[in-house]
Amino acid sequence: MDPGWQTNIEQEQAKGCRRARQRLLTRIVAESLNEVYVFDAASLRFCYANRAALHNLGYTMRQMRTLTPLDLKPEFDPPRFETLLTPLRDGSQPVQVFETIHRRKDGSTYPVEVHLQYLGDETPPLFVAIILDISVRRAAEEALRQSWQFVDTLLDCLGEGVIVYDRHLRYKMWNRYMEEMTGVPASQVVGKCPWETFPFLKDYGAEGLLRRALAGEVVQTPEMRYVIPHSGKSGWNVSIYTPLRTAQGEIDGVVAAVRDTTAYHQMQAQLQENEKMASLGTLAAGIAHEINTPLQIITTASERLLSELAKGTLDLVRQQRYLQSISENAWRVARIVSAVRSYVAPGLPSLTPCDLNQAVHEALLMVENRIKALPVQLEVHLAQELPPVECDRAQVIRALLHLLTNAVDAMPRGGQLTVRSSFDTQSQQVLLSIEDSGEGIPPHLLGRIFDPFFTTKPLGKGDGLELSVVRGILKAHGGSAEVYSEPGKGARFTLRFPLHPPQTPHTDAATTAGRFGEEM
Repeated sequence: MDPGWQTNIEQEQAKGCRRARQRLLTRIVAESLNEVYVFDAASLRFCYANRAALHNLGYTMRQMRTLTPLDLKPEFDPPRFETLLTPLRDGSQPVQVFETIHRRKDGSTYPVEVHLQYLGDETPPLFVAIILDISVRRAAEEALRQSWQFVDTLLDCLGEGVIVYDRHLRYKMWNRYMEEMTGVPASQVVGKCPWETFPFLKDYGAEGLLRRALAGEVVQTPEMRYVIPHSGKSGWNVSIYTPLRTAQGEIDGVVAAVRDTTAYHQMQAQLQENEKMASLGTLAAGIAHEINTPLQIITTASERLLSELAKGTLDLVRQQRYLQSISENAWRVARIVSAVRSYVAPGLPSLTPCDLNQAVHEALLMVENRIKALPVQLEVHLAQELPPVECDRAQVIRALLHLLTNAVDAMPRGGQLTVRSSFDTQSQQVLLSIEDSGEGIPPHLLGRIFDPFFTTKPLGKGDGLELSVVRGILKAHGGSAEVYSEPGKGARFTLRFPLHPPQTPHTDAATTAGRFGEEM
């Protein structure tokens, strides 16, 4: 066979393959669901538009050849469109991608994404544009935007702060509650780490708490005090950090729910102030009442004594009776003043290491006869090797005597008296408890039993100062006195003594009251 024939056959076959590929490519372009346009680089008139383009626009191909892209893109004017084409013409950019709107023949519009390229090696040079109808995407984006707007509105209406942190612990969201609570707008914090805006958070260990949440743990912070830089605004809040997970379950950040507790603190402070004023009123009324009676007796006895002395009619028996009455009531006033001083401003105790078990034994010895006079069963459970406490031994015994006496008085028909000692390793405190099986204390009175001059005993059986003195002694030692009771099941008083009480200086008022009581 002639080699020339062979060459011609191969050439024809190659031409056939090229034509087949061209037909396939033409069909792909023509049948593409995306709009495809070709327009002249000089005149900008359309040379070609595929089936999808013609269908979406409503034009025929003949009509398209009389149009340019500017007829389809109402957002562009010639100078702006030329600015878009220039980087393609000079080769500085291979493709331009942008979003705009297309206007149909009937005047309606729809959003599109344009991918524009320049074919400068063609004769004549051409531009090719592939257009994506993004109506569905825009609708989805709008739905998503409205959804986020709804969520933002919902979060802004919540009665607590919501903060979202990204995986690098930078603020991602800061709702309106946080803006109002701190006075800091979201624009000043979003994108920053918390301690950049609020340095006090580093001192509270916020970074460690957030990283625990980022590791998958739900973390509740202790209540913390905040002070906003520059403005000086301050308050209290508490937060809960929760891991923020993606749809695949991966942790992508942290969500914090923040509640401002400043108003609660202010309310508590106001309640404490109200209670203090009420207690002060009770104290003043009680002092006036308790001191007025013995002073009247002293005044009356003194006047009669002076009157009878002047008349010369006073015999020795009446003289002794008057003096005895004056002396007894003067001591009564002195005891009241001393008790009030112990409650209001207890003096600094004389601290020495003391075995509180031994103090319990001494106090029990002093009330032994009263216990034996009634059918009271005594149980004593004292902890072994109790650590010594720095305290005023005499004051501790005095507090124990008051509680033991009250416990015995609460069981006039007998019962069980239990005394215990123990050591709380966590608080480093020694605990003494005195429990009786009497009638107990009504719940509505539990909050008042340590108030001075408050008593549930019958008239003449107590002046209501014993428990206030106990609380004053414990306060002077840096400890506390607690009570637990259920009606009909007795009462349990617990005294808490720290091993090393704080040293607090005397006040002048306390010193004066103490000297008066001691001298009397």
